[in-house]
Amino acid sequence: MIYRKAYGVLVSIFLIGLYASNVFAAKHTIRFAGNQPDGHPLTMLQYKFKELTEKYSNGQIEVKVYIANQLGGITEVNEAVRDGSLTMGMSSVTYIAGNYNKKFSITNLPYLVDRSNISVLYSLMDGAVGQKLSNELKTNNLKVVGYYQLGFRNVTNRKRPVDSPDDLKGLKIRLQPNKVHIRSFEAFGANPVSMDWAEVYSAMQQGVIDGQENPIDIIYMNKFYEVQKFCTLTGHFFDIGAVFMNLDFYNSLPKKMQDVVQKAGAETMRYQRKLSSDREQEFINKLSQKMDVRKLSEENLRRFKMLSKPVYQDIRKIILDDQLVDEFLSAFK
Repeated sequence: MIYRKAYGVLVSIFLIGLYASNVFAAKHTIRFAGNQPDGHPLTMLQYKFKELTEKYSNGQIEVKVYIANQLGGITEVNEAVRDGSLTMGMSSVTYIAGNYNKKFSITNLPYLVDRSNISVLYSLMDGAVGQKLSNELKTNNLKVVGYYQLGFRNVTNRKRPVDSPDDLKGLKIRLQPNKVHIRSFEAFGANPVSMDWAEVYSAMQQGVIDGQENPIDIIYMNKFYEVQKFCTLTGHFFDIGAVFMNLDFYNSLPKKMQDVVQKAGAETMRYQRKLSSDREQEFINKLSQKMDVRKLSEENLRRFKMLSKPVYQDIRKIILDDQLVDEFLSAFK
């Protein structure tokens, strides 16, 4: 009799544990792919989103984080999220403009954003303009969760210091696949080469390209100083990115879990933007110990800006939406 009672208690405990595990186990899994190494602000974005989503969903959503191109380069990840073989990814809007919707090119104009008006850009992207652009991506089966900061992009190369546009002439500079970026560097006198992110380091190492342009934290964290000698803080583009989810997956979530994703996303974007801004000078200081890092003179900065003017004339032909162009540019006046 004693053994039967003990057996019955053990079975009850087992069934209760099984029931509890089913109740509290994650019902939804998000596979979130990124392209930067551990410790980078964008990788920290991924982990922050995981932390907040799992917290706000009470464990009903599990977020699995993959960093440093573990699931492929940016183009591969974007396509995987669109097709549904991957739940979630992140990409510079420059890739989105180049591969999915040209209207995102409005954010790519050279020297539009400076340190005095970054908040204007985020007001637009967190408001009606950003919502309009986000809605455009639904035709690509992508749901935008939020817009994050990549920051000011700067030129590196292996051949010579770049102090003026004249120094860029003839240099093969890798750019993201985007007409506005390519047109800008053509105007600067460089020889732009479109290339996916995952190929950049090896292309510089092998001499296929002379240099590239990226935010300072990406340059440092990916150890470009091993294959590049010179860096100039040109700040020619202020780059932002989008975190996006497969739209079919998002629509399959209960409304309560959709709200969790949106809440966690909004908080994560604010966290990452501040982190990126706060750490910029730190990365400049670190990179200066590895490379020849220099600033542009005021005169040469004006020259770069003057050469950029034709790109502003081209933007209307590129995106074919005068209303969007007017709304966006008027905010910066």
